[in-house]
Amino acid sequence: MVHENNKRGLGVYVDELASWFKNFNRYNSGSDQEFWLSNFSGKPIIIDRKTSETIRIPKPFISVCGTIQTGILDQMAKDSRESNGFVDRILMVAPDGLKKEAWNNREMDNGYARQWDEILKTLLDINHGEPVTLNFDAEAKKRLDQWQADNAKQCNQTENEVLEGIYNKLEIYAVRFSLILQMLQYATNGGGNQTISLDAVEGAIKLVEYFRTTATKVYNVINNADPLDKLPKNKRLFYEGLPEVVQKHEANEKAAKYELSEATVKRFLNDKAYFQKIKQGVYEKKL
Repeated sequence: MVHENNKRGLGVYVDELASWFKNFNRYNSGSDQEFWLSNFSGKPIIIDRKTSETIRIPKPFISVCGTIQTGILDQMAKDSRESNGFVDRILMVAPDGLKKEAWNNREMDNGYARQWDEILKTLLDINHGEPVTLNFDAEAKKRLDQWQADNAKQCNQTENEVLEGIYNKLEIYAVRFSLILQMLQYATNGGGNQTISLDAVEGAIKLVEYFRTTATKVYNVINNADPLDKLPKNKRLFYEGLPEVVQKHEANEKAAKYELSEATVKRFLNDKAYFQKIKQGVYEKKL
């Protein structure tokens, strides 16, 4: 019903993606998972119920954004989500070397917010009528075809069906990113809104190659049998540096080097996937 009143699209922000997965089908007897699979392809939404008016959305567009901890990434793959292509559709941002930052008094220049507001206003002021098709110019199409041929080669060479599915979806994202970047260029007076340029395609290719890297990283975390690979780097190095049998006070002494608090160490020592408690204050590593 919300989408019917906002036909240009919706944005859904989920603070914890794991809760999004767990709530699929919680409030209805249908299949939310299949709904989101169809949404990715832009298939029409038609809901006919006896108790309410019919809802018809011929061109649905719903973006979902959220966060998830590395340690529970494997929940993404549950309930056939890895095999039915659901995971393939998710773009993962997974930076290396993230550290907790100290508070500071820096503030973002208000000019950036005003500039972004103007960009969005320009885009939203575009005609609300029927969609307009933007074709690739000759150079852009040639470059996109070259990238697609290389991507097809990578799809054919990998023996992993999950990664092959991810690489296939990157082709859809390459086209979508090209359109997004072209319209952003238009909104900042740096490009037209009639065709998609080579610059937009080059930017799109950089984006999809980044997401290829992060998708592979996330896939390895989900499927690697070694629980150590699910740990943040500092926590993994801390674990590897501990003796096979460690006392709690020894672990706390070593923790400072890896920027781990005593509370974190306590929880870690009681995690049965990594430690076995021998007696009070003494633990044995399991890996």
